[in-house]
Amino acid sequence: MRHNLLASVCAVRWRGTPTLSLGSILKKRKMKFFIPPIEDAKQADEVYKSSIEYLKEKGERIALDYKIYSVSLQIDGIEKNFIVGEVDPISHDLIVMIFENNNDFIVCTTSYKANGGKFHKHSKEYPYKIEYFNNMEYNYKDWCYVLDNFNCHKVKHPLESSKTVYKYYSNSKFNREAIINNYLFCSHPYHLNDPMDFSSMLWDFSGLTEKRYNDFFEFHDLPKEVSYSTDRNNNFKEIKSKFWEIHTDRSGIISLSKNELNTLMWAHYSTEYGFCVEFNIDKLISEIVYYNKEINNYVFMPVQYVENIEMIDFCSKEFLSPDIPVLYALNIKKADWKYEEEWRLVCYAESFGIPRKLIYPLEDKKGKVERNIYYGKDVVKSIVLGQRFFNGKNIAEIKGESIYRLEDTDEEPTNSKFINFLYENYNDKLYICDNFDPRKSFKRSTIKIILEKLDENTFRIKK
Repeated sequence: MRHNLLASVCAVRWRGTPTLSLGSILKKRKMKFFIPPIEDAKQADEVYKSSIEYLKEKGERIALDYKIYSVSLQIDGIEKNFIVGEVDPISHDLIVMIFENNNDFIVCTTSYKANGGKFHKHSKEYPYKIEYFNNMEYNYKDWCYVLDNFNCHKVKHPLESSKTVYKYYSNSKFNREAIINNYLFCSHPYHLNDPMDFSSMLWDFSGLTEKRYNDFFEFHDLPKEVSYSTDRNNNFKEIKSKFWEIHTDRSGIISLSKNELNTLMWAHYSTEYGFCVEFNIDKLISEIVYYNKEINNYVFMPVQYVENIEMIDFCSKEFLSPDIPVLYALNIKKADWKYEEEWRLVCYAESFGIPRKLIYPLEDKKGKVERNIYYGKDVVKSIVLGQRFFNGKNIAEIKGESIYRLEDTDEEPTNSKFINFLYENYNDKLYICDNFDPRKSFKRSTIKIILEKLDENTFRIKK
């Protein structure tokens, strides 16, 4: 009963009750990546916060460390079961939250109003059994994809955790501005170079029933262009497309690497003319919420590389919500990409938008939140310039050994601005790529450099 109930709650509204998803109602922290849409989570925030305030006003002490799924009490010799998402056996209202303190269980139902309604208290003096919501997990090879008890995404993996990560940049105006303004761009799958990244093709919808199919379109108030049977015969292309748009609108992918000296990464992403930034991942993650109030949740994880990508059963009864299939699709890649040693920081928000024009002759969907994730200056540990960073596009004149006069052009209007920014902010953290010859074999390395400013646009590179 529990699995079926929770799965249905994630897909439809409760008839005659507020539009709140179970995951949203049970929110304990500022984590809002839920099904159904984020607007419901916002409403759940209000219910949850007002409930806490009201209970405190009434002198109730509550514990917030756990999510209670059910409580069974022996009241006057009769067992009463209070289960979130089901009808209260005493008030006959739908139970939306259960709290506890040292003495009582506090049951909140849909008829409970924070501005003066009643809640139901049941003493722990009665014999009781309590069940908390468990993590939802999916094991795939040596990895485990998790939706934890606080609605956070996690990935358990056999790799050594990384304290520093690297972002490779081409030397474009857009990327220079990203460094100057201290932000990382959260990509949509359309921005990525692997068509299988976060692809709906990874989801097996074959177990989708007609009821759940219809519930999905009804809940999201979406028009059905084809019937259930037609869509089923077409591998559920329509509903997959709709669902994929909902979740790629809310997700932003930041691709990072564990290796700063990867020759192929320099060639493919920085073309030797760009640069590579080293980030302190702990500081970066700690500052996400501080600098980006609109970000609801995030997950940091290493990409799982496999020889053959397999579909995941989207409709499995083991999944109480679509979070696990979504997380799996976000993080699985073919072993061809293993050289990248990629770690991903995925951020979730109400709506980042969808850049449809990149793929189709369609209008972009405008988001409510920009795709830039801001961070503080101290997050950057080093910046490595490519071997050809200083080149004919940004050097107007070579005035001596390692002395360059820079030039801004219509094509490259921010060269001098960027170098001056590095000089003023990261001069103690600058390196440049090089090759050295240990025992007659070349190997990529980095050399510490200092920028010496001779005039506004002229610098000496001191190694």
